[in-house]
Amino acid sequence: MRYLYVLFIFSFCGVVNAQTECNYWADEWYLKVINVDGVNYNINSNEEVVNATLECPLNPEGNFITAFCKTGVGVIEDNGVQITFVDDIFNVSGDSCEVEINETLENLYFSFFTDNITEPFDYYITIIDFIPPPGPDSLTILTIIAPNGDYIKYDDYPQELLNIDRFNLVNISLSPNPTSDNVFLDNFNNEELSIEVYDIFGSLLDSVKIQQKGAISLASYADGLYFLRVKDNYGNIKIERIVKE
Repeated sequence: MRYLYVLFIFSFCGVVNAQTECNYWADEWYLKVINVDGVNYNINSNEEVVNATLECPLNPEGNFITAFCKTGVGVIEDNGVQITFVDDIFNVSGDSCEVEINETLENLYFSFFTDNITEPFDYYITIIDFIPPPGPDSLTILTIIAPNGDYIKYDDYPQELLNIDRFNLVNISLSPNPTSDNVFLDNFNNEELSIEVYDIFGSLLDSVKIQQKGAISLASYADGLYFLRVKDNYGNIKIERIVKE
């Protein structure tokens, strides 16, 4: 049985961008976001897949190997700014995911490469040098951009390294997500929760307390990614991503 988890981050600083060979910073990358036609698809937690991974590449032959449920393999040339698939070949094989959302994301993911296989892909590395707990001390993000502007993001930190049991103690649901205005929260543990809203730079934007139900308005904020830090009375913390669009 494989499991897929999403990495939640609520704050960071010290961002450095660099263009370099994509295997220099990490032995293995973990898929976190697929953006197609301007729509973000976050990799959601379920019981079928652990992490969608990428090796980019780890050997002199230039093998580019990525696995969701299926596996995609190609040979690339990497000039530190772009990757190009040799002979326009990227082979996808194996069994498809069975969970519907995984199957949809997997198709989007591999189509990102196969639909743009004849052109170079731009890429860059972003280094985040400080992230408060519960994340890692630092995070490296790989962004690959297709010629049509679609992109995918990976980072170098697998979710299973976090203490998952700790996060599961806070049991809430959020909807809608993405949102253009309010995010409605349901608290299934029926105890008071403190909720803080952060932007991607770690700035605290709002804080509320809820018992069973509550709402947070993002209407006055710019479109983009925000993080909700949810804390219960026992000190357990859960981080949730919210997309404003």
